[in-house]
Amino acid sequence: MSLVDMLGASAGEFEVSGGFADVYPNIRHRGLVQPATWLCDYAAPGESIIVGTIGKPDAPAQMLVLGRVGAPGPTEATVTAAPGGSDTITVTAAGVDYTATFLTSYAPTVSDRVRLFWQGGSGTVLGKVGITPTTAPAPPSTAPPPPASSSGTLPVAAIDSATYSGSLYGWNAYYGNSVYQGDGSTWGAPSANSGAWFYGNGAGQLAGATVTGVQFRIPARRSGGASGSAATVHLWLHTNPSRPGGDVSRTTGPIDVSIPAGYGGGWVDLPAGWGAALITGGGIGITGSPYMGLVGRDADPASGQINLTWQR
Repeated sequence: MSLVDMLGASAGEFEVSGGFADVYPNIRHRGLVQPATWLCDYAAPGESIIVGTIGKPDAPAQMLVLGRVGAPGPTEATVTAAPGGSDTITVTAAGVDYTATFLTSYAPTVSDRVRLFWQGGSGTVLGKVGITPTTAPAPPSTAPPPPASSSGTLPVAAIDSATYSGSLYGWNAYYGNSVYQGDGSTWGAPSANSGAWFYGNGAGQLAGATVTGVQFRIPARRSGGASGSAATVHLWLHTNPSRPGGDVSRTTGPIDVSIPAGYGGGWVDLPAGWGAALITGGGIGITGSPYMGLVGRDADPASGQINLTWQR
């Protein structure tokens, strides 16, 4: 015997129809707001529900909410958006996004796998799904040998390059991010130019390592000045991770490198001792005669790149 037959036999007429949830425990059924007995979990106002009506000739009809229309919400999902200052987050399960509230004891973080509790169509995140810790292996009976020292070569690209043309021009926008040295007054340029490459904290991951070699890429020459003649580039170590207010603080140098007219760029070795300063945010610069320019990062992304050979 079905549920309908059982209810009809024991309680009079029984009819199954559709309705809508209202403010619990009320429902809206055939245009009227009526109280009801809920035989399922709650539904949010306006959600579709299945209503059973028990009718007797000598008593008011009794309304039973038999269930919500639609599949239940997922019990687990992944946090995909947690906007700051919002009391709701977005969680995703099986490719479907849901908006959910969360308990104050849980701090939402994108990519968290979370447990959900549903009341009708309203989901609440109870917290992050936990993972049991991995049991640590038993200590060996004898001490393991010390780990072998590691080594390698770290390429570090410059994040910026520029030319400082004295206090009158500062970091000279005319040069863009090209790198110039020397007195350019003969050619109508500023009389004092010092170029530099900056690396931010690009080499910081080698903190604690020993640098055994430093290579530096001198980029191609720019036209201007005596570009048709060979020239000497004067390389210096400076201490600035990014452009300071004035000129960089040069500490060690120069390392002089002669380059020909029409130079297209190449690698030179710098002292390994410069490595420690480069790891802590230092950079490379040029200054001194003659007046000459080198292309910057826009024209050559490898302009001023350094390769640090290291070991621990």
